[in-house]
Amino acid sequence: MNPLKKIKDALGSSRETLEVSLEEVDQVYENQNRDQIGECRDRKNQLIEKSDEVVSELETSLEEVKDYEDEENLDIVEDVAENFYNTRRNLIQNLNLSKDIQEHSNQFKDFIEEFNDVSMKEGAVMQRIHEKSGRLEKSIQKAVNHSEDLEEFAEKGFKPVQKLEEFRQERERLIQKKGKINDLRQEINSNKIENLEQELEKKEDKVEELRSSEAMKNLKDEQDRLQSLKDEKDSNTSSVEGSISKVERGIKKSLYGIENQGLNFEGKKSDLEDLLDRRYMKNPEAASDLNGLVDLVEDNSILEGRQLEKFKEGCRELQDLDQMVQEIKETDDRISELKQEINDREIQEKLDDVVQEEKDLKEEIEAAREERENTREELQQKQDEIQKEFEHLEDSLNAEIRREVNLVDNHFS
Repeated sequence: MNPLKKIKDALGSSRETLEVSLEEVDQVYENQNRDQIGECRDRKNQLIEKSDEVVSELETSLEEVKDYEDEENLDIVEDVAENFYNTRRNLIQNLNLSKDIQEHSNQFKDFIEEFNDVSMKEGAVMQRIHEKSGRLEKSIQKAVNHSEDLEEFAEKGFKPVQKLEEFRQERERLIQKKGKINDLRQEINSNKIENLEQELEKKEDKVEELRSSEAMKNLKDEQDRLQSLKDEKDSNTSSVEGSISKVERGIKKSLYGIENQGLNFEGKKSDLEDLLDRRYMKNPEAASDLNGLVDLVEDNSILEGRQLEKFKEGCRELQDLDQMVQEIKETDDRISELKQEINDREIQEKLDDVVQEEKDLKEEIEAAREERENTREELQQKQDEIQKEFEHLEDSLNAEIRREVNLVDNHFS
């Protein structure tokens, strides 16, 4: 059945509650107020047509000002009259009235107020012209009266048509709002998070696969060997440092005696200084003269007792300093080689990439969950809003058609 016929039948046949869909709101109102709406539109067209007639009559009446000749031949009077004619004629020529009745009324009111706004000189001259003819004065008064008619109609008489437009606009606005609500529902019900979680499971499986692969096992073995070599290097270096600490006091006191007391030392003083400054890696021969230094210390009683024994123990431990340095260097070389081998293995880079992808997915899922929760809150807010707006629209329609109306949402069923 034609929707409009259905509405007519419902309105005409019963006073029971009328169910109206959102799409039909303006049609129901228009059908109930068809005569009033038709009369309003006719009256609007009549008034707009009359505006053209009134302006045309003003323009014709204005010619008496153009042709005015003062009886006393006062140039100033004729000049003022000519200026009045030119300015008002420009107003008429520039007038472009809207077809919208409210805007039309405002434009016409502004026009006639400006047309009728005269200076003291213009007022005096126009009085002389009116006394002679009075035609323009009548045309102006007619325009003023028409402006009042327009204003009254725009404010009161055009209400049925304005109300119809309000119902149409409200219908479209609510349809758009319902569309937004449907979009939010689809967003909430989408499989975005589930798809991301499936992708995350695949990444987790890939991480586990890479971590348990033979290539990763080989890499772990190399990393263990690397750590073992680092520990070995640290141990050897610590051993050398510990031995140097034992001889440090004896070397310092011996150097003082050599420099300030004339003690005779046949070895290189610079080797002793290198030991003190821990430059043994650059000078592995720095401990080669320690036997001679032991004799110097004992002969000159530089150290005694426990300090002497500790010094001699350190000197014995440093006898093979060159070999110890060589071992440290060889270990360091093996460390560098193994690091390069580890860096050259692609498995770690692959694993790092997949782990990063896994991390990114987790963050994306968390963000998607937060977004879904925010969307739920927005959906609830908009549902509450539209419920109130539906009730308000229903009440408005009830009041306008004086009939119990139940507004239903068939558009989205």
